[in-house]
Amino acid sequence: VAPAPQDGPVPAKKKSKLPVIIGGIAAAAVVIGAAVFGISHFGGGGKDVPSLTYVKDNGIYRYNMKSGKGMEITSKGVGKNSEYYEIYYTVNQVAESKDGKYLFFLEDYSGSSGKLAYINQKKQSDKNDTTEKIDSDVNSFQITDDNKVIYKKGSSTLYIYDLKTDEKEKVGSNVMTYLLSEDGKTLLFITDEYDMYYRETTADADKEKLDSDVQFSYYYTKDLNTLYYTKDTDIYCIKNLKDKEKVAADAYLLGNYNDGAGI
Repeated sequence: VAPAPQDGPVPAKKKSKLPVIIGGIAAAAVVIGAAVFGISHFGGGGKDVPSLTYVKDNGIYRYNMKSGKGMEITSKGVGKNSEYYEIYYTVNQVAESKDGKYLFFLEDYSGSSGKLAYINQKKQSDKNDTTEKIDSDVNSFQITDDNKVIYKKGSSTLYIYDLKTDEKEKVGSNVMTYLLSEDGKTLLFITDEYDMYYRETTADADKEKLDSDVQFSYYYTKDLNTLYYTKDTDIYCIKNLKDKEKVAADAYLLGNYNDGAGI
């Protein structure tokens, strides 16, 4: 399934005092009462390791189902009286780098944002805290294969952080939603003025405007080389991030079929 646009969590009214367990990159989750259970397969370092991520006493933990060992990621995941959706979103945001070396997460998460941080899980221990903070007031993020972090700060400012250089670059302000291609090389985003842009995730890359007056109902392939979206009451398709074609006039885009390989 192609990645979903990053818009932050959807508020819910339920509150839970029970531990919440969910896959860090869960393909499925089961809700039983107030608890959420899921299994994730972190593939760092070329290995497929099933793991559980859960909240206990406000901290976020990860349990390796193969080795039977657990690890505290942070003791400050959520607050004491956190809402159910805050706990769910926090544990579901834990992401592992492709090389299996780093874990990225949000801590002190409340409302719709938290502090974006990471640990070196190869060196992390009770006696050696490797936590490094990237930024605060972050509500969503994604990781590229070469350890760049695409994240939204506040309600609308988009950044790229490069773990290798320890530098961050502002991509744009007033960003409503964004998409990252599966290979992590192409970034697409829409502003609150409904302008759609794309750029590469390499440092200081230029952004290019694809269209204006773009609505939210769009569908895309994993590489972002094919995009379907509505503009006014018309449906358009862009291929190879340059060739635009009107698909239908006076129509509404209501749904699509995506088999995981494209549209």
